[in-house]
Amino acid sequence: MKYKRILSVLTTAVMLTASFGGLLPRGTAQITDTQLAVAAWDGETEDGFCYQKSSDGTYIIITEYKKNEEDVRIPATIEGLPVKQISTGQANGAVFYSKGKLKSVTVPEGVERIEYGTFWECKNLVSVSLPDSLKNICWYAFNRCSSLPGIRLPNGVSIGNYAFQSCSALKSISLKGVTIIGDNTFANCSSLAAVTDTESITAINQKAFLNCASLA
Repeated sequence: MKYKRILSVLTTAVMLTASFGGLLPRGTAQITDTQLAVAAWDGETEDGFCYQKSSDGTYIIITEYKKNEEDVRIPATIEGLPVKQISTGQANGAVFYSKGKLKSVTVPEGVERIEYGTFWECKNLVSVSLPDSLKNICWYAFNRCSSLPGIRLPNGVSIGNYAFQSCSALKSISLKGVTIIGDNTFANCSSLAAVTDTESITAINQKAFLNCASLA
């Protein structure tokens, strides 16, 4: 579906900059009250994942990945607790930021949130498996993953600003259940030629498809 056609069917689209905010300066992140309350670093797994327990002690947040492997499977549980969040949401807490060797990653069922910049500039990433449990793909999560040809998004997932910006190899995307496309979400995705399952979308924010030449 071409970009102009997408816009034509979104008759209720409005600018929701109050919901998503403007452009964050590089190194700035949104941090929730829950994240501010997170306890100090709690441990490291044999696979190189550093983690924290949530402030209420009921789930795990992956905070760092110390290795640099091509194929990565994020653990579903640590210390008997479910892993629900990848990265802290703080500027220095992007787990896989610029991991040059990373080619494929599997995010396990149970994870609900991929935080700010988690896979930012993973330029050799070509395969991502996301769980149906995922609710939020936050700002810059896959920004500049320039080799990623496609990704299956869970039904109804919330997508933050700049989440897939400059994913120049991305060819198609299904937005089933998605309601809002944030600022610059798919900007500079020069190979993006097909956007499907747009019926649930109520708003396309500013520059969401900027420089997507294949949609013109």
